[in-house]
Amino acid sequence: MTTPEILNVRSDVSATLTTVVACGEVDLSTAPLLREELLRHLRPGVRVQLHLAGISFMDSTGLHVLLSTRRRASLLGTEFELVDPSPTVRRLLQVSGLERMVPVATESSTARAPV
Repeated sequence: MTTPEILNVRSDVSATLTTVVACGEVDLSTAPLLREELLRHLRPGVRVQLHLAGISFMDSTGLHVLLSTRRRASLLGTEFELVDPSPTVRRLLQVSGLERMVPVATESSTARAPV
């Protein structure tokens, strides 16, 4: 039996851009970590990019984090976008319709590479 993968989240912050890189699984037990990290970076005039290439699993709890972060960002005047979601996450975004609500970019189209 293998140990379940945990979620690792790290951020790189500048005056106008915050890059958050998440790797692992986003589920009921790990979603609060991702939510807290994202919410602490939301402020007017800042762009927050969430890099999701390293996410191997995401459930509806993770989708809720993405949607609620987008809503909060909109209220605060923060630009929020997802970058390079893994195939698993991309499919979840498509099926749920969330890809029409939150901008999704590719690594090559972003201004700065992840940390």
